[in-house]
Amino acid sequence: MEELKWEWVNLMYRNNDRFDDSALDQLIRILANPAITLPSREKSRKTLTQLKALAQTMSQLEQNTNFLLDRVLNGSEKGLISGALKNVTL
Repeated sequence: MEELKWEWVNLMYRNNDRFDDSALDQLIRILANPAITLPSREKSRKTLTQLKALAQTMSQLEQNTNFLLDRVLNGSEKGLISGALKNVTL
């Protein structure tokens, strides 16, 4: 239990300048432990799981948008935009 407390504290006070998928995974794993006695532990775990899915979706959307912008700004063959849109996944 003491090890989980140290892991929790390290995660909470880590200097993250950008989204860290692995840190979120660690938090979700810690919150899945029923020995952790935090108010709304399970609700927090579920919310972080949803946040992770949203962050992954946003990352994919950003990549797709950057791809399309690059093609538009740097010129493209006729129909490239419509072809690229077929490759966009959400």
